[in-house]
Formats: sequence, structure tokens, C-alpha cells
Amino acid sequence: MPLFVLEPPVHYLHHYNGPVIERVLPLSDARKACAGRGVHGDACAWASNGACHLIIPSNGPVRNRGAYRRHELAHLQRLGSWHREPRRRAAD
Repeated sequence: MPLFVLEPPVHYLHHYNGPVIERVLPLSDARKACAGRGVHGDACAWASNGACHLIIPSNGPVRNRGAYRRHELAHLQRLGSWHREPRRRAAD
């Protein structure tokens, strides 16, 4: 069964306003690097000193590295997790 990376909403698909430092690592190393940042996933991104840092697996379960890149950059565009719906409280 093919695997996919969740595509971000269109309004988060634009260039990062600053330098982008992308590291492509073997999957096990990418997972370790992301875990060191508190992320449990195959890829991750964070901003530091105005630069975007991306960790992308070279041999991840999703073969399209561009999909990983778009997904992770979108997190930085929103500065959060756009693919997790916020919990809503029921009206009193």
C-alpha cells in the first residue's frame, strides 16, 4: 500500500522568507535528529536565527522528498501544526 505525506493547505505553500538549510539523511538518522528536537517522525523542521532547518529522509517510506519538504515548510509558515485540528469545547 502506498504511503503519502499530508499536503498542506494552499495558503501555506510559498517560499520561506529566509535561508533554508536542508539536510537529507538516511531514515534512521533523520528520525534520531528529529527526536533530538522533540519530534517523533520521519522528517522535521524548525526555525533558528531566521533560518529554516529541514531534516528530510533519503530513504523514507514516502519516496517523494518534495512532499516532505512542502509539508515541513508549511509548519514553519504557520508556526504550528496545521494538520491537527484544535480541540473544540462544547458550548455550555
